Amino acid sequence: MKLDLLRDVAAAAVQELTPEQITVACYYHFDGKWYSLEDPALELATDVTSALARSLKDSHYHPSRSRTAWFHLEGLATTFALTFSSSPKIDKRIQYLKRLQAVQTNASNAFKVSHNELTGLLSRDAFREKLKTSINEIESEPPKGFILASEGQPIRSLSILAFDIDKFKQVNDTYGHIYGDQVLKAFAWRLERAAAALKQDYENKIEIALGHPSGEEFLALVVGPLSNEDLAQVAEKFRLTVADEILPTDKEWKQLSYGINLENLSLPPNVYRSVTTSVGVAKYSRAAKGESANPLALLDRADIALYKSKSGGRNRVTHFDQILQECGKVLEHEQATGVIAIDIGSKVGVLAGQEFKVYPVTYCGTTPFIIDDGRSKKALGIYPKIELCRVLVFNSQSDMSFAYITEDSRKIVVPAGAILEAVPLGSITHLIRTPSRLTGGEMSHEQHAVFGGNELHDYVMQLIKEGKRPLAAAIRFRNDNQFLEKFGSAALNRALARLFSKLQEQKDRGRRSGIIDTTSICIVGDAADFSESNLEATLNDAYPKGSELEPICGYYLPADLDDFQKEGQASEVGVQDSSAIELARFALTDVSGLNKKRVQQFTVKVAERILEQHRSAGAYAKGIADYENLRGIGVTSGIFENFGGLCYSSLKENGKSLECYLRAVDINPENIIFRGNAAQLAVRTEQYDLGLKVMSEIKQDKLESLRKVSPRAYWTYAVLLAKAKANESSLYSPVLMKEIGEKALLLEHANNSPFHPLVMAAVQSIEQLGKT
Repeated sequence: MKLDLLRDVAAAAVQELTPEQITVACYYHFDGKWYSLEDPALELATDVTSALARSLKDSHYHPSRSRTAWFHLEGLATTFALTFSSSPKIDKRIQYLKRLQAVQTNASNAFKVSHNELTGLLSRDAFREKLKTSINEIESEPPKGFILASEGQPIRSLSILAFDIDKFKQVNDTYGHIYGDQVLKAFAWRLERAAAALKQDYENKIEIALGHPSGEEFLALVVGPLSNEDLAQVAEKFRLTVADEILPTDKEWKQLSYGINLENLSLPPNVYRSVTTSVGVAKYSRAAKGESANPLALLDRADIALYKSKSGGRNRVTHFDQILQECGKVLEHEQATGVIAIDIGSKVGVLAGQEFKVYPVTYCGTTPFIIDDGRSKKALGIYPKIELCRVLVFNSQSDMSFAYITEDSRKIVVPAGAILEAVPLGSITHLIRTPSRLTGGEMSHEQHAVFGGNELHDYVMQLIKEGKRPLAAAIRFRNDNQFLEKFGSAALNRALARLFSKLQEQKDRGRRSGIIDTTSICIVGDAADFSESNLEATLNDAYPKGSELEPICGYYLPADLDDFQKEGQASEVGVQDSSAIELARFALTDVSGLNKKRVQQFTVKVAERILEQHRSAGAYAKGIADYENLRGIGVTSGIFENFGGLCYSSLKENGKSLECYLRAVDINPENIIFRGNAAQLAVRTEQYDLGLKVMSEIKQDKLESLRKVSPRAYWTYAVLLAKAKANESSLYSPVLMKEIGEKALLLEHANNSPFHPLVMAAVQSIEQLGKT
């Protein structure tokens, strides 16, 4: 806050005076002690503290014959030390004092325009401008190359966190607005403290900008290579930093009282200083189009999530993407019409046709069963989750929706406050096993038996035991999201039921069908009876080309190992037939994405594309899960291992990341990107000889290509050579040190590397040796 203003003033002073060959240092006085603005933890020398003390008494202080003069700016309790080329005379010192005062005035005026006057955080307009700029930066980032994905190319995400001080009106009403202002200041400090700790936790790879639009509402803009799991932890860190300690603490109150008179203001007892915050989180999607890509729409989604945190009990975090599935409640049930009003609408994705399960508050699966023996209350267990009924939305408005009960249940009374749970897509068993007017006729259980994933897997194992090779095909609709938005989840479930019935009608020998996830149907049978053309014909029969829905399919067909070993990129391990269903699902995932085919067979290329998509989306944990799953059933390639390493590296699992990169190098020894990635992880894990051995096998004619496509890997090569020289390793080559080191020192990020002095010294020693 005040330090932010001071940094702005100092930056303006440096910008103005540096061209005149004047060195600028800034110090601030707080709680009876002086601190360096550049490094507050630095212990100041005695002569410096002495000069600073003198500056408090005089507007400017100049030790005799010294080139440094000390100028005190009263409004900021700040002293600037200006070092000139020669000892400044009195008229010059007066001139520069006036210039510093003018710099302070201009910077302070600019700061007031862009920052909240009370807390010093970004104002509403400044925060929105920062958000807009950050979104434009992310949108302008070029997509990373598929083959040349390397270390040092982070996938950045952008999120908004909205905060609200819980029951702040009660604080104001009880203790007055002056005390309320101090709570707002202390709350802002807590947010700043959490932001500083988070930046340190993530090694300054994330940026956090804090805003205070008005009242008790605060905002945080978080930009950086964060997975969804990371973002959840970031939001919790902010919440806990506020809630885990009374606010303000005695130390914070002392800081709040510094420079202003709060003597007439009584500090409430500790028990009344417990402050919590509700948090709403909204993540920006680079792929978003139209209104959803608007910065103001992102702020609105964060605010909606914040409202759900407050209405859900306060002191909690709600992610916007969770609201539709978990946060809806019944407002009222009008018996005369049977219409049920619910408290979520189109803003969170509720559309006409969306189906919900309804649970009474007591029987929603989270209510404890408590007994009271007269002395104490004890929770014996949890009330079970019991579904009261299902409702189908027929009218969705911005902030609420209206629905009917789907069954003939006029006797059911749905109580206000009942919990809603969105019916998952793929819930079609009730549409198939029983007669239903929605599916158009009678259906026997035998003809339309729906197997679960475990049953289908058991059938795969049975086929293998019988000496047969299993086929698995996973099927869903390509444009199910658009259909869902247009007609709702209930209509999509009916469409899935129709497709399921069509597939069952084929009556292929020994075939079994089931539901394996929310929108996917799976067929398992004998591979000897499979024909891709017959499968396509079945899909066309169910939904011909040009229809509203387009079925797509991914399948696994057992093949000779040679079919997987293309361009030397597959390992000697064969893909396991027992994982047929899982491999079919991976093929379906691929054809559901950028792949425009209608039917896709699983290959190693499919696995590579899936990992690349996870990394591009910042879903590193999912990428690792898929990597381990696929590798465990025999899938691998150089590109596949490289993307596994990138996902592990993004989550700071450096040892596993290095193992992946080394496997990639073993599979594709000629790939310089794989070698460069392995070398960077070797440096990170301090395995310098290993890293240098990996890099020394790059052919001489490939070094220039390495410098262009992966400058960080090229710099790492120079670091490894310098480390080898320092450690007197037998792998050291002075010829390579000179050739690579000189070019590496010219790279853009070399100056910011902690290894810069080491590489510079190694290069200079070779130059010196040449001179002698």
